[in-house]
This record gives sequence, structure tokens and C-alpha cells, in this order.
Amino acid sequence: MSQEVICNSQLVNRLIKITNNPITSYAQPNQSNLEFIFMEELAPNIFVETNYEGVNVGAIVTKSGIICIDAPSYPRDARHWVTRLSALNPRPIKFAILTNAHGDRILNTRWLDTSIIAHEKAAEKLNNYDKRYPQQLLESLSQRNLMAGKELVNGPVDRAAISFNKSMTIIADDYHIILSHTPGPSSGSAWAYIPETGILFTGDSVTVDTPPIINEICCVDWLQSLTHSITSYDVQQLVPGRGVVSTPEEAIPPLVDYLTYIEENIRQLILEDKKREAITFLEEKLLSMYPNGDFPQEWLQKQIRLGLERVYNEIKSTMEVALA
Repeated sequence: MSQEVICNSQLVNRLIKITNNPITSYAQPNQSNLEFIFMEELAPNIFVETNYEGVNVGAIVTKSGIICIDAPSYPRDARHWVTRLSALNPRPIKFAILTNAHGDRILNTRWLDTSIIAHEKAAEKLNNYDKRYPQQLLESLSQRNLMAGKELVNGPVDRAAISFNKSMTIIADDYHIILSHTPGPSSGSAWAYIPETGILFTGDSVTVDTPPIINEICCVDWLQSLTHSITSYDVQQLVPGRGVVSTPEEAIPPLVDYLTYIEENIRQLILEDKKREAITFLEEKLLSMYPNGDFPQEWLQKQIRLGLERVYNEIKSTMEVALA
């Protein structure tokens, strides 16, 4: 597999091979007044937590430290996660892989206190921020959960120490973690696949029982990832960006239906020369396709509307170019 990687040269040796003493068991302390919740061990030393509000997080325990996949959305959850990880292996966290640079995955990476790995588009987004994260990222998360959002602070931006273009592979003890750029809800979306186990972390490219948040990219490319790119992997367990661990057969069809509905209806509106404001009629149907989502209704409806506007703009622009 071809690999194009941009990285801090001092981190290269740490990335190539991770070694030392194995950890074979884990503890789940109850911290920060959070309920006693159980992270799931999908395969030996590969863990996922789907109970934190907002996003799923993963951990691959190696002999010399832990490789994290994403970070919890709120400070108290991030602190709780780090405490639990220290029970798996007390050594410092080796790396944190970001599956995208959406606000609810980046604001609390500082609690992991480690180097970030991300696709170059996600790394570019982080680099384009000023010294601190934009206030609107904090406001959006606070609106989603007023209580947990009280702890959010506009801290210094954690920038990626290592970025990749198409793909890269991390060797972690007996596992290979294959990172690949896979178009999804944002331009820097990436998947993390562990072929020895058939486990695929998709980030927000796949969500289960909750609507996806469309940040930047066109539904057409995203649908291509879901219907074609995923067939190149032997996936036994799919860890979505939000929702329960599933199989591709369980998780993919509802999302394909959702995105296809958006793409087809918006394309028809444009063909009928309807203004962007006409997309509002789609919201009720989209909300009904994921009726049991955990997000506050008002916040979710706003995110759906913003996503529809982005898709409308992109499809309209693509159609105008094709006709020029």
C-alpha cells in the first residue's frame, strides 16, 4: 500500500515500532461522578467506549503505551477516559489518531497529552486556526449539553505532529493500524483498520442510530466510500463515529439511504431552479430516519439544515461547472 506521510522527524522512530511490556487486563474506575460504564474489548488489547456523549473513542494498548483513536467531546469525559486508560497501561499515551477535525473530536485532545496523527486536510484545518480554537466550536458543543459544556475552555490549538496524504501504517506490537484517507463528512476524514482483527474505526463517515453531521464534503464522494471503498476491507466489527459497534451490513444501508435521499432531492430542487431555502422541507423526513438519536432536537435540526445547505451549494456548483 502506497504511503505519503508528513511528520516531525523526531517522531519517526517512535512511529515505526512500539515495544515493551504487555498489559493483558484492564480496570474501569468510576471517576468524575460519571456512571460506572464499561468499555468494550473488541479483540485482545483493542478497546472502544461508546457511552461518552458525542463521539466514540478507541484505544489500542501496546507494550509501551496506548494509541488512542479520537478524544471525548467534553472535559470531564476526557479526564475520565485518561484515568481509565492509565489503568490499562500507566505509560504515557503514544499517539492520538484523529478520524477528522470536527470540533467535538479536537477540543479535548490536550487531556491526552500526546502527539496527534491526522490526514493532511485535518492537519491543515488545525494549522489554519489561530492560537486558540474558534469560539463557535465551544458554543456549538455547549448548546448540545449545557451542563458538560460549562467546562469547555478556548484553549491552545493542538496541531498534528504527523500527517498523511493517502495512507500510512503504524506497527503496534502484533497489530498493523492502517490509516487511509476516505471521503466522508469532512475533507480530512480518515479510517483506521486493523487487518489482524477485522476491526474498522470509521469516525463520522459512519454513524449508527443517530444522523451524521455533514461538515464539508459532497454526498457523492461519501456514498462512494460507503458502497465501494469499504469492500476493500474484511470488516468483522465496525466502530462508527457515533453509536454502537456494528457490522457493515447493519450500519451502512441506513446511512446510504439517508445520504441518497439528500443527494437526489437536492439535485431535483436545483433542476427545478428552486432556491436554497426550499431545502427545509427535507428536515422532517431526515429527522424521522433516525428517530432515536441522542442529540437535542433543536441543535440537531440546526446541524441538519447547515448540512443541507452545504450539500446544496456543492451540488449546484458542480452542476454549473458541468454545464459551462
